[in-house]
Amino acid sequence: MIGQAGLDSANWRQQNRFAASIVSLRELRMFNDTGGVAVNFDVRRAREPEIALVGTQTESLSLWETRSGSGFITRPK
Repeated sequence: MIGQAGLDSANWRQQNRFAASIVSLRELRMFNDTGGVAVNFDVRRAREPEIALVGTQTESLSLWETRSGSGFITRPK
């Protein structure tokens, strides 16, 4: 992320600590739109999401733990 001026904070922002618990498709869309991580999360269309995230991210390091009962896929923003 270093040297990339004008990044949208919904796509990525430095966060000392973040946590999210996503249990509905509405919450999933909202996290993807405003969560500040560089990926979008998705689940199989037939399932409700069950995703928990906790982590930290700086310009030099991103570290997060993701747990899920529903499974998930990610795609870069």
